[in-house]
Amino acid sequence: MSTLQAEALFETARMEAVFLSPDLAPEADKAILGAPAFFQTEFEAPPEPGFVAELLDAPPPPGISKVAVFPLGLKEKGKPDFIGLAHMVLGYPTETELFIGMLILAESHQRKGFGREFINGLYDWARPQGIDFLRFRVHPKHTGARAFLDKLGYVDLPNKLSTGHEVWQRKVPAVE
Repeated sequence: MSTLQAEALFETARMEAVFLSPDLAPEADKAILGAPAFFQTEFEAPPEPGFVAELLDAPPPPGISKVAVFPLGLKEKGKPDFIGLAHMVLGYPTETELFIGMLILAESHQRKGFGREFINGLYDWARPQGIDFLRFRVHPKHTGARAFLDKLGYVDLPNKLSTGHEVWQRKVPAVE
């Protein structure tokens, strides 16, 4: 998938995705600074500037090329600021899966349908690409994320990651 394909994933009614580069990292950090509860749970610390730059520098999972990693900044259409961040790996752990290692929305944009719209955008893109499953990495203390994924039909897989994170999975629906 190219940068343009990644950005076209979410050309929905209210959202657009921007492929993050080091130049955009400081701007994207503003969205994560708006999600302090996520960071407190995930890292036991408040969010700090520089997080997105570190994320962009992180190595891909073993056996995966950096070109399969998609750090996306999420924007509300027609507005300049990022409202969230998604970090995805195409073809991981198998070539017919899309792994979402992180989905963060600024608290001001939570519970307003943006998370659901993001996921529906993934389904719409994944179907013609041959992606069969979406997997989300979730900290076990993220009760809101767990409830959200449960409501959307995702299941918590029995095996946990070495970090203790849960993996929630759902087959891409034929039509949502």
